[in-house]
Amino acid sequence: YKLLAKSCFLLQFIDKRFKMTHDLTIGVEFGVKVVPIKDAKIKLQIWDTAGTESFKSITKGYYKGSIGAFLVYDITSKESFEHVKSWYEELTEVTSSSMMICLVGNKADLDQEQAIPLTSLSRKVTKEEGEKLANEYGMLFFEVSAKTGQDVDNAFISMTQEIYRKIEAAEYDLTNESLGITPLNAMHLKDSLGHSRRKGCQC
Repeated sequence: YKLLAKSCFLLQFIDKRFKMTHDLTIGVEFGVKVVPIKDAKIKLQIWDTAGTESFKSITKGYYKGSIGAFLVYDITSKESFEHVKSWYEELTEVTSSSMMICLVGNKADLDQEQAIPLTSLSRKVTKEEGEKLANEYGMLFFEVSAKTGQDVDNAFISMTQEIYRKIEAAEYDLTNESLGITPLNAMHLKDSLGHSRRKGCQC
């Protein structure tokens, strides 16, 4: 499978399926999934932004208002790994310091399947290199396979658990809507206010 396969990474998490050929992301794609964390149910709204330069002005707008991000590279592509630093800088330029970031090395299945060394599909980035870079920038780190599903759920759930831990520890200002966190009681309050306003207008 070609390119970084980050759209396949999202598809595997949302629908538990894999497409060997996936169209290049045009602009932004979107997915939703509810995951249980402790006694809570967390609704994740996940935006898959295009990685090409031509869509950068569009995708940057989706960074704001997000509480977490995955930076995905291909373990069989040294070039994609070398782009991680610029992706990180681009992301942190327009987001708050509260943003939780996870570095993901995709196509871990190719490391297991490859029988002929030094082909175009063999591993070019070691796990240790990924871990070192993640530690340097304070990111979570996982190697995953969008094809087999290896550690895909773990990456998303670990990210969500860490964000939830920070919510419980009151490390986030939940009144700040730009963080991308909407507590359920706030949603109910908005609904009530909206209903009151509509009722007032009708009178």
